[in-house]
Order: sequence, then structure tokens, then C-alpha cells
Amino acid sequence: MTHLRAILTVLVAAVAVSAASQRRVTPVDTDAPVVVYTKAERDKVRKDSIAAARDSIKASQALTTNYPLLHNLTVGVNLWDPAMRLIGADYGLIGASLDLSIRNRFVASFEAGAGNADHQGDNYRYKSPLAPFFKIGANYNFMFRKSPDYQLMLGFRYGFSPFKFEVADAVDKSTYWGGHESFAVPSQSVTAGYLDALLAIRVKLVGNLSMGWSVRYHKLLHGGKTDYGEAYYIPGFGSRGSTVTGSFSVYYTLPLHKTPSAAPAKPADNNETETTE
Repeated sequence: MTHLRAILTVLVAAVAVSAASQRRVTPVDTDAPVVVYTKAERDKVRKDSIAAARDSIKASQALTTNYPLLHNLTVGVNLWDPAMRLIGADYGLIGASLDLSIRNRFVASFEAGAGNADHQGDNYRYKSPLAPFFKIGANYNFMFRKSPDYQLMLGFRYGFSPFKFEVADAVDKSTYWGGHESFAVPSQSVTAGYLDALLAIRVKLVGNLSMGWSVRYHKLLHGGKTDYGEAYYIPGFGSRGSTVTGSFSVYYTLPLHKTPSAAPAKPADNNETETTE
């Protein structure tokens, strides 16, 4: 019994020493003041953080979306028709465009050019002397939130052209006796109108120079018919039977205003840290 009491006494002493040691060693500085925030103060810090984040987002968007009303003026030359003539096309010539960018989102566009045709068909020759064409319309830039150096646009054009055409060396082989007759269509003056719907891409090359491609679906609206038949070629439109064409242009842009810069967002004041006991 005496031995049991001695063992219990030793165990109690060891536990007491261990507890005393743990009370003396602590990672918390008990002398540091405890800062306690009220609910109103916590709500204010939270609201300030949200406002700072919102201001930062608006500032980053302002770098690309706050463009002037009249942003820039772009002059372009369509090289598609000249390239087609070089590889054997018998109609077309050249066209140019003038685009006014509105807040980098909308583009008012005017196009003009000239074209002619000298088409040798089966048993006839179609000629159309040099004539002008004009187009007016607009584009919508889907990448208006981005840099104006890159654009993806959907647009439309209404075009019209006053022109002349004639047919020479025509041969009619459908006579009753199996022979043939020669005839010609004298010069005819007509005006045709048409609609273009286009999908265009434009990318910057260097400095103010850029280039772009477009695919166009077009439809003849009126004109081009005479008592002798329909015109084969319409300046700015192409051959009467075509519905899809393309364009490739080189552009030079004249900035009307400097691109605006956004002020950096004011960082939130997070000097104080919320603590709880």
C-alpha cells in the first residue's frame, strides 16, 4: 500500500510539472491589444472592397470601350478585281472605300469604283464600256471592346451603277432551214441596283496600314433589263448569275482622336485586418 501511494505521488507531481511548463510556453503574445470591429465597421470594409473591385473593372474596360464618337477615317483599295483580271477574268476593274468608325463599334461606309466587261461567249461577244458604281452602307464591329487593330464585322451595302452594254457578232443557228443568221444588239443604257451582305475581317499590318478580307452575298434588286434582254455584267456586282463574291483590300487609317487612356483604379484601403477572439 505504501508503494502504491509513493507511485501515485510521483505521477501527480509529473502531471503538475508538465501543466506548469505548458502554461509558461505559448505562441500568443498576451500583451498585444485585441482589436474588435463592430458590425457596421465590417460592413463598411466589405462595401469599400466591392467598390474598389468595380472601379478596377470599369477602368480596365475604359481602355478599350471609351472611344470617341468619331474615332477614325479609313481609306481602302480593293485589289480583288485587278487580281481576277490578271488571272483571266473578263470583267471588273477596281474599287475604293471610305470608312468612318463610330466609337469603334459602328462603321459608316462608302464605296466607289469602275468596271467594264469584254466577254466572248458561244456565238456572241458582250461588251460593256468603263462605267462607275457606288455603294453606301454600314458595318457592325463585334470586337468593339478590343483594340481597333483587329476587327470582325457584319455589314450591308446598297449599290447602283449606270452603265451601257452591247452585243456584237451574235449568231442565231436556230433557223428553220438549218442555216444561221447574224445580228447585233445596239448600245443599251441601263441603271441597276443591288444589295450586298458581307462578313469582313481586318487586321493591322504596321503603323496605320492594315488589310482585310470579306465574303459577300449579293442580290440584284432592280434594273439591268432591256427590250433585247438582260445585262450580263453589272459594275460593282459582277456577272448577273453570281450570288457570292469576295474582296481583298489594303487600308490606311487616319486617327481623328487619340485613343483614350483610363486612370488606374484606386486600391482598397486594407490596412486594418479584422480579428476576433
